[in-house]
Parts: sequence; C-alpha cells; structure tokens
Amino acid sequence: MLVNDHRLLDGRASCGNSPLVDAVLRQSPPDELMFSYRTAGQASSSTLHRSITGKITTKNRNLELLRGDKRPTLTTMVSRLCGSPTLRGWRLHLIGILLIPAAAAMVLAGEGRHADGRRVLATCEISRQHEPDRKRYDGLTITQWQERIKNVDFNSPDIGNIVPGLLAIVKDQDASPISRQLAALTLGRIGRPAKSAIPVLLELIDQNSDHHTHGWAVKALSLMGAEAADATPQLVKYLDDPRYPLEERYVAIEALGQIGASHQAAIPKLIQLLEVDHGPESSQVSGDETRILATEAIGLVGPAAAPAIPALISNSRSANERIRRASVVTLGLMGPAGDIAVPALAEVLVIDESASVRDQAALALGNIGGRGEQALVHFLADDDVELRWRSAWGLANIGEVSPKTIAALQNALEDPEANVRITAAETLWSQSQDRATLIPVFVLLLTDTDRQIRIRAYRELIAMQPPAFEAKDRLTELLDDNRSYVRSIAARTLNAIGIPVVDP
Repeated sequence: MLVNDHRLLDGRASCGNSPLVDAVLRQSPPDELMFSYRTAGQASSSTLHRSITGKITTKNRNLELLRGDKRPTLTTMVSRLCGSPTLRGWRLHLIGILLIPAAAAMVLAGEGRHADGRRVLATCEISRQHEPDRKRYDGLTITQWQERIKNVDFNSPDIGNIVPGLLAIVKDQDASPISRQLAALTLGRIGRPAKSAIPVLLELIDQNSDHHTHGWAVKALSLMGAEAADATPQLVKYLDDPRYPLEERYVAIEALGQIGASHQAAIPKLIQLLEVDHGPESSQVSGDETRILATEAIGLVGPAAAPAIPALISNSRSANERIRRASVVTLGLMGPAGDIAVPALAEVLVIDESASVRDQAALALGNIGGRGEQALVHFLADDDVELRWRSAWGLANIGEVSPKTIAALQNALEDPEANVRITAAETLWSQSQDRATLIPVFVLLLTDTDRQIRIRAYRELIAMQPPAFEAKDRLTELLDDNRSYVRSIAARTLNAIGIPVVDP
C-alpha cells in the first residue's frame, strides 16, 4: 500500500503511517537527486532497522530506465551507489520517480526478512517541495533567515530588530531542530538586545524532554554571559539533575563560568564541582571530566573567582595529569590575586612528572608576577637546564619586569645551553628591545647545531622593525662559513631584511 501521509521540514520528511522513521531528500547540484532514509518495521518483539544513503544522477542512464511504472530491482544499483553493508537481506524497488520544476518525488519500497523468517515491508513516498518557505517568521522564510544570519553584523546598533523573528523560530516546535538551534545560538551571540529570549530558553530546558534541545538552549544562555545571570538557579538545578546524561549537563558548567560573578550562586557551584567526589550514580555531577570543565570555567571568571584558589592548589597535586594542568593554567589566570599559589606552582615547576604541566607552571608564575617573578629569577641560576629555560620563558609573561630580572636574563645570555640563551634573548627582546645587546646574540645563534635554535634566531631577526641592518656585517661573514647550513641561513636572513644576496 502506498503511504502518502508525510511532513517535510527543511528538506526532512517523515511519514506518520509508515515504518519509515527518517528521510532526507535534496537536489544539489541540479543534476543530482540525493536521498537518505531509514526504515524500522515491527516483527515479533524485535525491530528491524536498515539504512540507505545514495545518489542518483539525472545524467545516469539507469535513471531513465527507472522512470514510469517499471519496477527493476535496485539492490545492485544502490549497493554500487552506497557501498553499504546494511543492504544485506533487503530487496529494494523504485516504484516511480517524477521530476518536475516545483517538486521531486520518489517512492521507495523496502522488503526484508527477520531471523524468524517473517517478512517486513516498508513503503513510503518522499516528496521534495518548498515547505520551509511556506511559513514566515517576522516576514521572512527559514531560507531567508539562514541567509540573514550568515551576514549578520553583531555590532550593528539595529541588531535588536532581528530578535523577534529569531525568537519566533525558537518557539516553533514545527521548525526543524537545526533551524531552531541556529536561531537560538544567534540570539545568544546578540547578547543584551536578545535578553527577552532568556525565559523562552529556560522554558525549553525545564519542559522539553529532548536532550538535544537542552544542549543548544543552555549553550545560547552561555553565549549571553552575564546577561543570563538570572538563569543561574535553573542552570544549577539542571546541572544536578540525574535524569539528564552527564555529558549534556556539561554545557551548563561553561554557562556558569560565563555568568561568573554576575550571580552569587555561580562561583560557589563551580568550586563545589572542584571539591566533591561522588560516584557515578550520585545526583551530583562528578568525575575527572567535570573537575576539568569546572576548572576551565573558573578560568573564564578570572580573579573574581579567587575563592577557588585553595581547591585549585589541591587539584594541582591530582594523580590526573589533565586535572593538574587545568588547575595550574587557571591559577595563572588569577593574576596577582593568585599570589598565595606561588609556592605550590614553584613546586609543580620543579617536580611534576609532566613536561606539559611544568610548562604551564612557569607561565602561571609569570602571569601572577610579584613573588612569581622572584621565583622564576631564582630558578634562572639553577643547575637544571630545563628549569632555567622554562624560567626564562615564564618571565616573558610579565608585563613589566624589574631591573633585577633584566640583569638575570642578561646573565642567562651567557648560559652554556643554547636553549637557555635563545629563550632568555627572546624574553629580553619582548621586554627591552635592546638591539645593541641582542642582535649579536641572535646572529651567533644562527650558527648553532640545533636547527630549531637557528630557526628561532632567524625569526627574531627578520621580525625586527626597523630591519636589523646592524647585523649586515656579521651575517656577511657567515656567508664564508665552512658549514653549509650556516651559509644558507645567513643568506636567507640577509635577503629577508632587505639585503639581496645569492644563496651559496
């Protein structure tokens, strides 16, 4: 029996009286008809699922044979088009195909057998029409809204004019999920002028049972940041609700981080997520992934989340490397407010087993400054070469270093290890722009046996403004060096700063 009952939203069709669960049909480019469908038919107590995705090109001779009332078997043809193993056990027929300017219709019939031998039939007509353009939202169709969103200027003073139409799309349960999601996220990016969307988004979270809808509704609130502060209690409630999968509640953690100090309940909840350690069956969000996300959310808040510092210090000693790294990064984002964490970060810099975590500890000490800067200067004279170059690297994060720090970095230019010298020179250049001192250092480093050291020195020299013409004589001397790699990089550097030479 041919089933004609169907709905089509944004190119997606579903048949209410058919075993057909999902169908997509679109035509792009004009000479191709794309189709994808999934069927499910009941047999005994189990459900049979098969899926097909394929392409029929109007230039294909097979398509001509399939027009009209002919019913050739499609198994071979669709198998070739799809290459899908899901076709096993299925005999497919194309009942008819009609191509007219306004619409394209395809009628598919599927037949399969269950393990118990019972036969399952699925027949449905999928039509491609311009259904999305029939309904208008504030005067525009879905297609027109999609184009408008692509070209929206979020800095325009008239940005609020598009809010009613976008809000109408979000509210329309008959609109496609993708269209509603796009509208909601656009409202989130608009921010304050779209504040009227917040109650609608909260209602979707509270009343809608579709977890996918929850995800984009919460994400839209997250994009609004402080403007969505009034949503904090409901976000906290959603975060703690065990009815929803953890991975879907994670979006609410980011939203709380974006809200930050704008609501008194946001930061305490994030701190709680750093500290609690319930099992997976608990109603509380828990686990290592949660701690990492909560840590990153606190980093979004910055110094206003200073009450989280003790918990972050504790987590910087976690057995989980990712938790330690995230905690160290976030401590650095506290800036001077993180001064209390300097001893713990110095300890991490010295003894943590992960090079990545030690890297972040050096940067965090530089971001904090003050006692953090003093710790890095102290480590510049350490016996451990890695500790020395990481300390020089971390000092580059300080806005304005002290004369004592400048002197320590200048001493590091004489370090026996090239990695320490180049790192100290890079940091000094970012702090002092001392050409007379640093250009000779960079030129000398062009001769190092380590290719990465040479590349770093080359980049510093060619990036200088005005160009490093002072290096001309030294670089020209290197053109006669007995090492080919030195001659080559010297020539490249001269050419890059505007002194043409032939690469030897």
